[in-house]
Amino acid sequence: DNIVQIISKDKTGKIWITMRDSGFCNYDITAQKIIRPGLKGGWKFGPVYSMIVDHSGAVWIGAETIDGLIAFIVNNNKYTRFPVTGHFEHANQKVLVLYEDAEKNIWIGTEKGLTQYCRSRFEVFTMKDGLPSDSIRALLGDSKGNFWISSPAGLFRFHFDEAGLPDRKMYFADKRSSEFRIVSLFEGRNGHIWVGTYGHGAYLLSPPGDRFS
Repeated sequence: DNIVQIISKDKTGKIWITMRDSGFCNYDITAQKIIRPGLKGGWKFGPVYSMIVDHSGAVWIGAETIDGLIAFIVNNNKYTRFPVTGHFEHANQKVLVLYEDAEKNIWIGTEKGLTQYCRSRFEVFTMKDGLPSDSIRALLGDSKGNFWISSPAGLFRFHFDEAGLPDRKMYFADKRSSEFRIVSLFEGRNGHIWVGTYGHGAYLLSPPGDRFS
């Protein structure tokens, strides 16, 4: 597959690569070769949209299939799929976002809400819980404890203040349209937030003052 979606490096130095329709593989720097997963019958889980390698080395794949969310344990280049029970809300959905926070929780963004996977349990958040939209396109947890969520409604930032109350702020609400899509988020070393869009370039949020350029 020549359509490469994601490239990521794990703590052992391996380079992980996902392809649009052919699943994933890794590049072993020492051996200087690409290693494909030994999955019986090949990749049968549909288009891949997201991937992370978590703190334990497990590979999480977000796809669009009856399973929706897929996870593998990788050991000596052997892949064992492990069940992610209770995730029926992700079936037949595009899992567009996967993210592991500082507390080792896995966050899953789909077109029907944001889900937290903690201690083998799922908790789903939607507009009923205060999200600006159920469609999640990108997610970032920054060094200050903020969560940044991209949706068709704009860029949503929230954190809990010292009193434990949620503090929320919306950006790009004036650009709200189907043509303006935020597809990636990144925090620079100085705490500035980079915002990547589809067809509208990149924006830089410079604190203090939360000014975009």
